[in-house]
Amino acid sequence: VKATPGHTKILQTLQLNENTCLCDSPGVVFPRLEVPREAQIVGMLVPLAQVREPFSAIRWVMERSEKPLSELLGLKPVKLRRVRELLEAGLETLQLNLVEAEDDDEVVPWSPMLLCAQLATQRGFVQNGRPDCMKAGTEILERVLSGRIAYSVPAPAAT
Repeated sequence: VKATPGHTKILQTLQLNENTCLCDSPGVVFPRLEVPREAQIVGMLVPLAQVREPFSAIRWVMERSEKPLSELLGLKPVKLRRVRELLEAGLETLQLNLVEAEDDDEVVPWSPMLLCAQLATQRGFVQNGRPDCMKAGTEILERVLSGRIAYSVPAPAAT
């Protein structure tokens, strides 16, 4: 059994109880059009190496994580002053027109890009003198895919 879809070699079964048997079989996994790409990335239907931007998938996880992602990653709160510094460096981590903070010392809400910029800063991921948000975003998704960051989705409604 492999965690990545499409790598199962033989049919395997696991009897969960007298009424339920879990089957894992080899086969091709096709992405479903009605499932958002972000959910397909987190569900490992799209290989991480093919993800061009991790931020939409990170937003998807942020909305569904058991605990705030910033807390799970051990990130320090970010103040408006830092957001302005990142903007001057060429990183738009937060839409300032949507933020109610006015004082530079006020803590701002997290966005996926700000989360990645802060993780990159704390971990020392730097490229061209700026936080490497792509590397940080990929690391976050690797943690999600390995199960180290928990999230939940509601069960589908019965039809």
